[in-house]
Amino acid sequence: MNTVNPIKIPASLAWPGLYLAESGIPRVLLFLLTLSTVMMWLLFSSPAWAQSTPNYEPGSEAFQDSIKAESWDYLFPIWGKKVVAKGFELPLPVGINLQYLYNYQEMNMGNLQLGANNQGLVDFSDFIDIGQSTVVTNSVQVRPDLWVLPFLNVYGLVGMGLNNVDVTVGKPTELKTSLDRDALLYGFGGNISAALSRYFVVVDGNLSWANVEGIDQATRANVLSGRVGRSFLLPKDMRVAAWIGFMRLGLQGDTSGSIRLGDALPGLEDFFDDYQSSDWYNDLRPPQQRRVDDLFQEIANNNPQDSTIQYVLDKKLASKWSVVLGGQFQFNPRWMFRWEYSHSETRGALLINLNYRFGI
Repeated sequence: MNTVNPIKIPASLAWPGLYLAESGIPRVLLFLLTLSTVMMWLLFSSPAWAQSTPNYEPGSEAFQDSIKAESWDYLFPIWGKKVVAKGFELPLPVGINLQYLYNYQEMNMGNLQLGANNQGLVDFSDFIDIGQSTVVTNSVQVRPDLWVLPFLNVYGLVGMGLNNVDVTVGKPTELKTSLDRDALLYGFGGNISAALSRYFVVVDGNLSWANVEGIDQATRANVLSGRVGRSFLLPKDMRVAAWIGFMRLGLQGDTSGSIRLGDALPGLEDFFDDYQSSDWYNDLRPPQQRRVDDLFQEIANNNPQDSTIQYVLDKKLASKWSVVLGGQFQFNPRWMFRWEYSHSETRGALLINLNYRFGI
């Protein structure tokens, strides 16, 4: 496993582009995506555009007549034929989404228990302070979805990712480590949507799991989000949409696992050599020193590089809430491109999605 330099994220909320530039995503990418969304909003909502394309105004008689003239020969969504017959436009019911997700998240960790070489766990939480840690995830996912009802969409997701975990120990001595861990991601969710003329509201919820290398059980996460946006109808079945909203992320609080000591602490010989004469060791109380001695003795009985450390800890998100900004361009009823960025002071995520749709 390779270590990487710790990622420093600005605390300011002034400009998300700086945030992404510091965390490994080129600032120009976010700038172009944001600029394209703003330009689409301004261009396609202008009076000149509306006057030059009166037949594309949602709710107009000409627009509804054009929808009514189309036949809906698909099984889904349920009641789809009735809705189209009333002049409402529906997306094709089935979608296959290929998406890339970058996610940066700060976490607070505590209640640490440690053991070596499967010899049992001992509580170290009274004098080891992990402090704030960061997790950076890059993943590629496949997300099939289905419009079951005209207002209800359900979906599943499966993917592979790489987690970089950056842990900083503040007490009894300063210690930093960074690890790369492969992850298998899977989950399901759904959303409810409503629209009035050009405007729409979407509420989404999903539940997912991540099987991360070195962790005993899959980590569960739940997401609740809401979006308010505006769509713009263009000629030749093209569409543009932009939205803003919120997202709340929940994460399973307890974690247990095992890690090879040589991966966590490269060059650990310097750390163990003559540790009993170090300042941090001598600042401990005798009962705490005995726990350290027992742990280090078990490690010394084997090759330290190949020893394994078992751990149990509690983790908590530094922030659960974030703001969401996104946009979508529909090339035709089958192909769509979507991006979305979410941001808080301790979290940032960028989603890029390509969607192909068809009917059944």
